[in-house]
Amino acid sequence: MNETSFLINTACGPIVNEKNLIEVLQNKKIARPELDVCDQKPISSDNTNLLELENVVLRSHITYKMEESLNRRVEVTIDNMINFHHRNNTNSVD
Repeated sequence: MNETSFLINTACGPIVNEKNLIEVLQNKKIARPELDVCDQKPISSDNTNLLELENVVLRSHITYKMEESLNRRVEVTIDNMINFHHRNNTNSVD
């Protein structure tokens, strides 16, 4: 990743090493992370480095409720139903 990169994390679990992320951000190695989740829920009050950095966007794990996300889920569901009806194997897990 380079200094213009964005990191987006919406996954639950220890996917991003927050200690390393803080170091990368403090050294301006990436532009900005957008985090929908953190290692601890709620975010630990002793994790002030992450909370105080200006180039961090923290969300409260509700990104899936955004209108764009809802619209996309509806589109995918309708497409899946049509494809199933036509016996098209789109979005199937083998």
